[in-house]
Amino acid sequence: MKSKSSLLLAVFAGLVLFFYSACSVQNDSNIAIVHGTWEEANEEKVSLFSITHGRLEEVATFNVGEDREFSLAVPVKSETFYVVGIGNAMAHPIKFVVYLKPGDQVNMAVNNFTYSLVGENTPENKELEKWHNFMSPLEQKSFYSIFSRDISTYVDFFPLLDEKVEELETLKFGSSGNPVFEQAFAEFRKIDFMANAVGYNYMPRTAHPESEDYPEYYRNINMDEITSDCRLLAYPFGKSLLSQLFHFSQVLQEGKLTRDYAKWIKNDTLIGEMSLSQLGQLKSYGALIKFEDEFGKYILTDDQKKRLNEVRIKLAQENKEGQPAVDFTYPDINGKQVSLSDFKGKVVLIDVWATWCGPCKAQIPALKKLEADYHSNDLVVMSISIDEEKDEQKWKDFVKTEDLKGVQLYAGGWKSEIVKYYNIKGIPRFMLIDKKGNLVSVDAPRPSTPDLRKLIDAELKK
Repeated sequence: MKSKSSLLLAVFAGLVLFFYSACSVQNDSNIAIVHGTWEEANEEKVSLFSITHGRLEEVATFNVGEDREFSLAVPVKSETFYVVGIGNAMAHPIKFVVYLKPGDQVNMAVNNFTYSLVGENTPENKELEKWHNFMSPLEQKSFYSIFSRDISTYVDFFPLLDEKVEELETLKFGSSGNPVFEQAFAEFRKIDFMANAVGYNYMPRTAHPESEDYPEYYRNINMDEITSDCRLLAYPFGKSLLSQLFHFSQVLQEGKLTRDYAKWIKNDTLIGEMSLSQLGQLKSYGALIKFEDEFGKYILTDDQKKRLNEVRIKLAQENKEGQPAVDFTYPDINGKQVSLSDFKGKVVLIDVWATWCGPCKAQIPALKKLEADYHSNDLVVMSISIDEEKDEQKWKDFVKTEDLKGVQLYAGGWKSEIVKYYNIKGIPRFMLIDKKGNLVSVDAPRPSTPDLRKLIDAELKK
């Protein structure tokens, strides 16, 4: 049994470790902190958002208590803009932009739809506060008046917009001493002003302007220049602004709304962003194929491909027999990339298996005989291994040792796309694809049963 002094020493050591750990986090040179008060009695959570590909992503949250204080901490690898706000990334417009470098602290007080800095703050955020104060009257009418009974209309908004355009010409900002920020801040001011001017037109109003009512500012927006690169995606709500600019440019010219993105947007990545906004409207995998035929060449970034694939997986799992089979591409034993679509015009029997799967290997003799019997027919037997990466060589050796015929492909584990596309929960899984590339069966009979041959014969006769 430990002595009292030993227990006290252990407790003291634990407290030292605890406070050291806490301090080490707080003093981490990469951690930036946004601290303040938020006077919104009906809101309990304040969030910090990063800006990712023109959209906001929540990176920290704080539940506000009765004292209305909040403190948000985030590791910052490189300096950039962040957004502080309430609500989720899209649903609530009350959000304010801050600029964070590794180790920065921002101290602010939020009151209704505006904020002010308090105490110590960085030069960059002092410049942002000046811009916020300049823009606040415009923001009130553009976004926040819908929360009051006195909803702004173009009758009072357009004159204020003209005033602000004139003030912009003489507006001066001090030097933050940070050339990286200065360059980003100059571009941010242009985009933020545009977001308020254009965004006004997409909020509920009680009166609406005719084309001739719009001030000259709108007609001077240069779509070719603003969409020549991806700058919009580096700023808050940049993706939303892109969509608004695309539609507003057509409205202003009294044109019929089209999906001819390339006519209005110059950068292919931005065209990809606009096209991806249609994903929520796709209700079938067939519709996705048509989408990819039209816009696939614009899906360029890893982020865009990931979002498209998430929809592909969802629609693929809902795909029914008679609908197009989900295409895929995997390497064969020699590393050559082979796709399902390479065999359109033939009936394809897919076998999803692994070398560790006893029931899979039990089907190999029957599968070999089936492949031999139909070898001269328009049937392709495609075996796809989902062995994990560490067992890839084991798969190659097995294919050679067992002299497996047909098309032998390697997908690489349970996380492979074919498992997700076809919602495979167990193996072996056999699937039959017709000559047009459509699903005949996503859970076909096994080769050891006569039912599979009947299914194949029926498709070969078509």
